[in-house]
Amino acid sequence: MKHSAKFKNYKVTATYTGSKKAPWTSPNIPDNWNHHRITVYNLDNKKRTSFDFWASLANTKIVEEHDIISAFYCFITDATAGDMDFYEFCNEFGYEPLDNPEARQAWKGCKAAMKKANRILTDDMYDLADRLSENYG
Repeated sequence: MKHSAKFKNYKVTATYTGSKKAPWTSPNIPDNWNHHRITVYNLDNKKRTSFDFWASLANTKIVEEHDIISAFYCFITDATAGDMDFYEFCNEFGYEPLDNPEARQAWKGCKAAMKKANRILTDDMYDLADRLSENYG
């Protein structure tokens, strides 16, 4: 089932799949299968991108406008982190940069988000993150 919301010139759609386990694991936390495919469509330039997003264990589906736009906000803030070099990223998020595959994987994920975001954005990524933060962060 799809649910949509609009923020400025972006239409954001959340589609619940429940078919993909979250890539993070912990012995004390149950597996999270609350997978959504989020699609962002820029109404101005007619470009779109998609990304994976997992809802919480408590609220399994993203259906409310606030939650849909919050997922978009998370994506954009990840994208801004991808604009950092690896050592900046580690410093900002408290990772030890030396021989840290977890930090490298997180940084690469943020870089991938930045590339996807840049394909659709007509706004400055940082300005968009600030505007989203005002209401959804």
